[in-house]
Amino acid sequence: MQQTVRKVVDQFKIKAVGLSEIYSVDADIFAPCALGAIVNDDTIPQFKFKIIAGSANNQLADEEKHGEVVRQKGILYAPDYVIMRRLDNVANEYEGYPREKALSQAKDIYDIL
Repeated sequence: MQQTVRKVVDQFKIKAVGLSEIYSVDADIFAPCALGAIVNDDTIPQFKFKIIAGSANNQLADEEKHGEVVRQKGILYAPDYVIMRRLDNVANEYEGYPREKALSQAKDIYDIL
């Protein structure tokens, strides 16, 4: 096991799993942040997640097909553009943090999902 991974495992008392095992982990949230098309025919049947919320820009291998399969499984899917809305808040900080604008943008996330 890589030294960095070992450090996190020891510090947080968690278990590290390999790439082929990650899809069947019993977790609330799956956050694909680097790999596209990771939600596909092979991975979806393994999912026990309640939410898919990552910043990868093409998480669904086939947007229509896999979006519907995920919905039927009762998994909330948060597309990358929704996840990246957090950057709006950072941009607001550079504008002096207009509170009402920031709250309105955050509220939009609920409606989008």
